[in-house]
Amino acid sequence: MATFEIPGELNEPLQFVDLAPTHRDSFRIRKGEVLARKERLPKGSELWKLGTGHLRGEVSAFWCRGSLLQELRERFSRLENPEIGFAQFIRARMAVKHEWSGMTHLHRVELRVAAHAWVGPTRAQREPRDPTSGEMLRSPDGGGFSSTNLSWIGGDEQIVIPNLTLAHLKLLESARLPVAAP
Repeated sequence: MATFEIPGELNEPLQFVDLAPTHRDSFRIRKGEVLARKERLPKGSELWKLGTGHLRGEVSAFWCRGSLLQELRERFSRLENPEIGFAQFIRARMAVKHEWSGMTHLHRVELRVAAHAWVGPTRAQREPRDPTSGEMLRSPDGGGFSSTNLSWIGGDEQIVIPNLTLAHLKLLESARLPVAAP
């Protein structure tokens, strides 16, 4: 496989106000202050995400540090009778709505270039409701929820890297997750 260098550092001149509203709004806010900081991720940084299908085409800006994956796996293993699968556990901790991702595949990558990113805790998210009945819309996997106030709590660290493309990434792993028992 051929290797190549991409000159410069991704997003170096960008400021928080330059981010898309969906990127800015994904961070937790405390006392009116957004809890996100700009951070330079060196070339070779390991990142991961749970996504739908294989990485191709446009790449989402939302990622996590490689070290957080092991921490979350350990937290999940300590649950006493988990009624949810690992992907649903991650969905709650990272506040990922069903409409944003089916979270069927684990993707681990390495940055081929240094990148400037915004890092901070995820903001809680509510699942969409049917405007007529008020019922929570079913997840793409057919699962439903009885709670009328379900919210993905968030709080774990996310990394937002705008302008990311497949050329910026070296794929380390892309695997389908086992489906959780209903």
